[in-house]
Amino acid sequence: MTAELLAGPLRIEPPPPRRARSLAAIAVAIAIFSLPLLRPLGPSNTGIPDAGLVLLTIITVQWASGRAYGLRVPYIVAMALIILGGAIPAAITGEGGLTLAQDVFVYFWAVALASLGRDPQLFAIAVRTWVVAAVLGGALMLVGIFAGIPYLSGQIEAEGIRAGYTFGEPNYASNFFLTGLFLLRAAQYPRRRLWRTLCIIVLLVALVYNGSNGAFLGLVMGTLGGTFFTLVKKGKAAMALVLAGSCLLAGGAVYTLVDTNAILREASQFSPLLKDSIGRTASSEDSRGEVNSQTLGMWFDTAPPYGIGPARTLGEMKRTLMPYPKEAHNDYIAAMLERGLLGALGVCTLMASLAVRARRVSARGALKPEYAAIIPRPELLAAMTGVMAFSAFFYEVLHYRHAWAMFGVLAALEIWGRNRQEPGGIR
Repeated sequence: MTAELLAGPLRIEPPPPRRARSLAAIAVAIAIFSLPLLRPLGPSNTGIPDAGLVLLTIITVQWASGRAYGLRVPYIVAMALIILGGAIPAAITGEGGLTLAQDVFVYFWAVALASLGRDPQLFAIAVRTWVVAAVLGGALMLVGIFAGIPYLSGQIEAEGIRAGYTFGEPNYASNFFLTGLFLLRAAQYPRRRLWRTLCIIVLLVALVYNGSNGAFLGLVMGTLGGTFFTLVKKGKAAMALVLAGSCLLAGGAVYTLVDTNAILREASQFSPLLKDSIGRTASSEDSRGEVNSQTLGMWFDTAPPYGIGPARTLGEMKRTLMPYPKEAHNDYIAAMLERGLLGALGVCTLMASLAVRARRVSARGALKPEYAAIIPRPELLAAMTGVMAFSAFFYEVLHYRHAWAMFGVLAALEIWGRNRQEPGGIR
């Protein structure tokens, strides 16, 4: 102690100003609560969540500058590749500049939440607000369904009985509710088991009424992934490998030996809800298979190596008279076709970065006590990250605002929540 005093004055960091923290807390809560409010849409598909992000960004910059903190920019290498990959064909074709601006804008969800996550209280507010917003949204959607309120249910004639809440699209809504479900389980919030169980039931029923086959597949995969990570975390790696192998063998056997489409067609006859969800499985698979075939064909046959340009897939399909013109519905193919090799490398780099961060926070004893108290089961957050990466094969999830917000939550936990020295001496 004497040596330290002789070396110079101790640097004691003052606590964050209460007013700045209060403003940041309010901005975080407003921004996250706004995530589902995508209807009505404004010009260029802008909505209330974008106003929430503007508020969150301004308050984040104010909060950081008041403490002389720098903003954290996670996934910056991946984002630079994605933007550069789109900028080259956009400059050549003269189209796609607005899409690139939207990409940068939505990225600030990750920047803001990763930066504010430096404060455990603000991080806790972000996580718990998200859980509340998801559960409340699911409950309001169910009220809209049973009370016949179209704005809350989000049901439209084209989707049958499927509900999309205020997202305007059932698959988008289901991904948000699924993310909220895994975050709820990772945070173990609400703390009381009875309330937590009721919240889980609300979200599961909401997922049923979304009627998204991709969400149910994600739920199964995420649950198995969470179980796998939990076993590894507990030092039961052999049991985890047996579980993974058994699931792969069982899945392969079912796929090759059982006519699942026939079973699903029979089951879909029992109710309109099943007809509009699992009853669509075969047609949905055919549709996505046709889109993937067309987009891959475009990439191999006509697309330049630098890509055709951001958000130009549908337009190019119509221009070349493709038989089934649609958006790509696949982040990996869309990046490769529209942004070329650089864009595809960017998306793969992003997924690799997510995987590394998920592994780090899931290690045994990896988190500081104050962050471990907020996310007691980080392995479930890691499982949801895997679900998001898998969902990118049949949705363009990188267009989802809440996807980038979730990436920000993961980055905040990895940057600020980990112990300086992980078990095994790996920093």
